[in-house]
Amino acid sequence: MRALGIDPSLTGTGVAALDTSYLDNGNPLYRVQTIKSVGHKGDSLRARNDRLRRIVDRVTQLALNADLVIIEAPAFSKNAAGTWDRAGLWWSIVDTLLLDHHHVAMAPPNVVKKFAANKGNAGKDLVAVGMARLWGEECQCANDNEWDALTLATMAGQRLGIPGVPSRAHHTAALGGVAWDTEREAA
Repeated sequence: MRALGIDPSLTGTGVAALDTSYLDNGNPLYRVQTIKSVGHKGDSLRARNDRLRRIVDRVTQLALNADLVIIEAPAFSKNAAGTWDRAGLWWSIVDTLLLDHHHVAMAPPNVVKKFAANKGNAGKDLVAVGMARLWGEECQCANDNEWDALTLATMAGQRLGIPGVPSRAHHTAALGGVAWDTEREAA
């Protein structure tokens, strides 16, 4: 079984995968990575579109054979430079995954924080601490995007019942805040 968590970002999209096949290789149950991207304020429409397409293409490659994907929902309170590009990236990822027949769920940022740190308004540092405690000392993520992606993948792993995915009592309530792909799950 394979679960994927995606924290979309224009500069560093975090992606985490939980996969039962990783256990067979003696590796951790999860793998995390950042898809880095650089853009500039004055970039042309073509350059901006190409940048988004490169991120989406890489996410699509990483989503191969995923049984469930959870993507962090947009933070509607954030309205700054790049808002339209971030929205375009989010919808492009979701659209591509749905067209590829993936089960895609969406978790609002406060639900991700609640799951990781048992506090819906937790800071990035508490998300990292919560996930490191959950997965143990060997848990390594390079940045906030990877910690969020690992949180999302853990949520998907729990939903799928992947063996070895740790769980805490507060997770059940947090999972109730996820917009699950129930139409596809019922099919």
